[in-house]
Amino acid sequence: MTAQGSRKLRLGVIFGGRSGEHEVSVVSAQHVMAAVDQSRFEVVPIGITKTGAWLTPEETQSQMDVPAAPFKKTLALRGAGGLLARPQALSVLSEIEVAFPVIHGPSGEDGTLQGLLELARVPYTGAGVAASAVGLDKALMKSLLHDAGLPVVEWIVVTRPEWEDDTKALTSNVEDEISYP
Repeated sequence: MTAQGSRKLRLGVIFGGRSGEHEVSVVSAQHVMAAVDQSRFEVVPIGITKTGAWLTPEETQSQMDVPAAPFKKTLALRGAGGLLARPQALSVLSEIEVAFPVIHGPSGEDGTLQGLLELARVPYTGAGVAASAVGLDKALMKSLLHDAGLPVVEWIVVTRPEWEDDTKALTSNVEDEISYP
């Protein structure tokens, strides 16, 4: 109960994930959870391992309680990976009233997590599915901004196969098209 007598809102802080920014997400979540007004919100930590397995709040808290150097803490679960590996952990979505996604990079900041939350009818903070997807796709974002008449710096999209196929030719093309400052 809060000071006014009403119950606290259950806030699910979702963090970790499969991206290369897993550890940054964990640190970000620690800061978010420390900053939450405990008199208004009941924080429900929801960790996602590097293999994509969802942890229960109890498992998540247990791992968060283990001391680790900054940016070295990871969430793990032996033998389980992927979203559907542990449906019992996903059931926490039906127990929270709002989600606060703190996952960085792909499979979290790119609209996929937002889409899952919308399918589960869980309100969440931040941008929606389309804005998240467009925001993480830098080439698409620059094209949309350019097409809307907003100023953007010159850019060239480089795909991994292009880079791996002929780095020298690609570098020459970038130098010719954009040049150096």
